[in-house]
Amino acid sequence: MKTAAGSLVPGVPGSYVLLAYLPAAACISSVGGSKKWRLEAGFFAYVGSARGPGGLRARLDRHFRAQRKPHWHLDALLERASPCGYLCLCGEANECALAAAIAEVAELAVAGFGCSDCHCRSHLFRLAGPSGSLKTCLFQLVLASAVLALSAGAAQAGQRGKPGGQS
Repeated sequence: MKTAAGSLVPGVPGSYVLLAYLPAAACISSVGGSKKWRLEAGFFAYVGSARGPGGLRARLDRHFRAQRKPHWHLDALLERASPCGYLCLCGEANECALAAAIAEVAELAVAGFGCSDCHCRSHLFRLAGPSGSLKTCLFQLVLASAVLALSAGAAQAGQRGKPGGQS
Protein backbone atom coordinates (compact mmCIF):
# COMPACT_ATOMS: atom_id res chain seq x y z
CA MET A 1 0.00 0.00 0.00
CA LYS A 2 1.21 3.51 -0.74
CA THR A 3 1.38 5.92 2.14
CA ALA A 4 0.37 9.54 1.98
CA ALA A 5 4.11 10.10 1.58
CA GLY A 6 3.86 8.42 -1.84
CA SER A 7 6.26 5.54 -1.22
CA LEU A 8 5.87 1.94 -0.17
CA VAL A 9 6.16 1.47 3.57
CA PRO A 10 5.86 -1.96 5.18
CA GLY A 11 3.10 -2.58 7.71
CA VAL A 12 5.56 -4.06 10.22
CA PRO A 13 6.91 -2.84 13.56
CA GLY A 14 10.04 -0.69 13.56
CA SER A 15 11.58 2.70 14.17
CA TYR A 16 11.51 5.67 11.85
CA VAL A 17 12.84 9.15 11.27
CA LEU A 18 10.38 11.73 9.97
CA LEU A 19 11.91 14.74 8.25
CA ALA A 20 9.81 17.92 8.45
CA TYR A 21 10.31 21.47 7.24
CA LEU A 22 9.27 24.36 9.47
CA PRO A 23 9.02 27.44 7.18
CA ALA A 24 9.01 30.07 9.95
CA ALA A 25 9.98 30.26 13.61
CA ALA A 26 7.21 29.00 15.88
CA CYS A 27 6.34 28.34 19.49
CA ILE A 28 5.15 24.74 19.80
CA SER A 29 3.19 23.55 22.83
CA SER A 30 2.85 19.94 23.93
CA VAL A 31 -0.54 18.27 23.85
CA GLY A 32 -2.09 19.59 27.05
CA GLY A 33 0.19 22.65 27.00
CA SER A 34 2.52 21.65 29.84
CA LYS A 35 5.68 22.15 27.74
CA LYS A 36 6.62 24.77 25.17
CA TRP A 37 9.45 24.91 22.66
CA ARG A 38 10.60 27.88 20.57
CA LEU A 39 11.81 26.52 17.23
CA GLU A 40 13.61 28.42 14.51
CA ALA A 41 12.76 27.74 10.86
CA GLY A 42 14.49 24.83 9.17
CA PHE A 43 14.60 21.08 8.68
CA PHE A 44 13.86 18.84 11.66
CA ALA A 45 14.25 15.09 12.15
CA TYR A 46 11.92 13.33 14.57
CA VAL A 47 12.73 9.81 15.76
CA GLY A 48 9.87 7.52 16.74
CA SER A 49 8.74 3.93 16.79
CA ALA A 50 5.70 2.10 15.47
CA ARG A 51 4.90 -1.09 17.35
CA GLY A 52 1.08 -1.12 17.13
CA PRO A 53 -1.36 -2.38 14.50
CA GLY A 54 -0.27 -1.46 10.97
CA GLY A 55 3.29 -0.77 12.12
CA LEU A 56 5.36 1.75 10.18
CA ARG A 57 2.78 2.17 7.40
CA ALA A 58 0.01 3.20 9.79
CA ARG A 59 2.21 5.55 11.81
CA LEU A 60 3.70 7.34 8.80
CA ASP A 61 0.29 7.58 7.11
CA ARG A 62 -0.94 9.31 10.27
CA HIS A 63 1.95 11.78 10.30
CA PHE A 64 1.41 12.69 6.63
CA ARG A 65 -2.37 13.20 7.01
CA ALA A 66 -3.50 16.83 7.11
CA GLN A 67 -6.23 16.10 9.68
CA ARG A 68 -5.20 14.23 12.83
CA LYS A 69 -6.30 14.34 16.44
CA PRO A 70 -3.37 15.67 18.52
CA HIS A 71 -1.82 12.88 20.57
CA TRP A 72 1.98 13.28 20.56
CA HIS A 73 4.41 16.21 20.72
CA LEU A 74 5.03 15.66 17.02
CA ASP A 75 1.39 16.42 16.21
CA ALA A 76 1.86 19.92 17.59
CA LEU A 77 4.92 20.43 15.38
CA LEU A 78 3.15 19.09 12.28
CA GLU A 79 0.44 21.74 12.67
CA ARG A 80 3.12 24.21 11.52
CA ALA A 81 5.71 22.03 9.75
CA SER A 82 5.36 19.92 6.59
CA PRO A 83 6.59 16.33 6.52
CA CYS A 84 8.96 15.96 3.57
CA GLY A 85 10.71 12.62 3.96
CA TYR A 86 11.24 9.60 6.15
CA LEU A 87 13.54 6.70 6.84
CA CYS A 88 12.26 3.35 8.14
CA LEU A 89 14.18 0.74 10.11
CA CYS A 90 12.12 -2.46 10.28
CA GLY A 91 12.18 -4.85 13.20
CA GLU A 92 13.77 -4.30 16.57
CA ALA A 93 15.67 -1.10 15.69
CA ASN A 94 16.07 0.91 18.88
CA GLU A 95 14.65 4.42 18.49
CA CYS A 96 16.82 5.76 21.34
CA ALA A 97 20.00 4.48 19.69
CA LEU A 98 18.83 6.05 16.43
CA ALA A 99 18.16 9.35 18.22
CA ALA A 100 21.68 9.25 19.68
CA ALA A 101 23.17 8.64 16.22
CA ILE A 102 21.23 11.56 14.72
CA ALA A 103 22.23 13.82 17.62
CA GLU A 104 25.83 13.38 16.42
CA VAL A 105 25.08 15.00 13.04
CA ALA A 106 22.36 17.47 14.04
CA GLU A 107 22.76 21.22 14.62
CA LEU A 108 20.53 21.12 17.70
CA ALA A 109 18.64 18.69 19.93
CA VAL A 110 15.28 20.10 21.07
CA ALA A 111 15.45 19.24 24.78
CA GLY A 112 12.54 17.20 26.13
CA PHE A 113 10.74 16.80 22.79
CA GLY A 114 9.28 13.38 22.01
CA CYS A 115 11.13 11.53 24.76
CA SER A 116 8.67 11.48 27.67
CA ASP A 117 8.73 7.66 27.71
CA CYS A 118 12.53 7.24 27.83
CA HIS A 119 15.69 8.83 29.27
CA CYS A 120 16.89 10.49 26.05
CA ARG A 121 17.58 14.21 25.92
CA SER A 122 15.46 14.54 22.77
CA HIS A 123 13.87 12.76 19.84
CA LEU A 124 13.64 15.96 17.74
CA PHE A 125 16.68 17.44 16.05
CA ARG A 126 17.25 20.49 13.87
CA LEU A 127 19.37 19.37 10.94
CA ALA A 128 19.64 22.62 8.96
CA GLY A 129 18.27 26.11 8.70
CA PRO A 130 15.83 27.27 6.01
CA SER A 131 18.65 27.71 3.50
CA GLY A 132 19.76 24.09 3.98
CA SER A 133 18.95 21.48 1.37
CA LEU A 134 16.63 18.52 1.72
CA LYS A 135 19.25 16.39 -0.05
CA THR A 136 21.89 17.22 2.58
CA CYS A 137 19.45 16.48 5.42
CA LEU A 138 18.52 13.10 3.94
CA PHE A 139 22.20 12.28 3.53
CA GLN A 140 22.79 13.08 7.22
CA LEU A 141 19.95 10.72 8.20
CA VAL A 142 21.24 7.88 6.03
CA LEU A 143 24.76 8.38 7.40
CA ALA A 144 23.53 8.30 11.01
CA SER A 145 21.51 5.14 10.28
CA ALA A 146 24.50 3.45 8.66
CA VAL A 147 26.69 4.24 11.66
CA LEU A 148 24.01 2.81 13.94
CA ALA A 149 23.74 -0.38 11.83
CA LEU A 150 27.52 -0.81 11.77
CA SER A 151 27.71 -0.33 15.54
CA ALA A 152 24.97 -2.92 16.09
CA GLY A 153 26.73 -5.35 13.74
CA ALA A 154 30.04 -4.91 15.56
CA ALA A 155 28.37 -5.52 18.91
CA GLN A 156 26.77 -8.72 17.60
CA ALA A 157 30.08 -9.89 16.12
CA GLY A 158 31.74 -9.31 19.50
CA GLN A 159 29.23 -11.69 21.11
CA ARG A 160 30.06 -14.58 18.76
CA GLY A 161 32.27 -17.19 20.33
CA LYS A 162 31.76 -15.88 23.88
CA PRO A 163 30.00 -18.02 26.46
CA GLY A 164 26.27 -17.36 26.07
CA GLY A 165 26.87 -15.52 22.77
CA GLN A 166 25.82 -16.54 19.30
CA SER A 167 27.87 -19.12 17.49
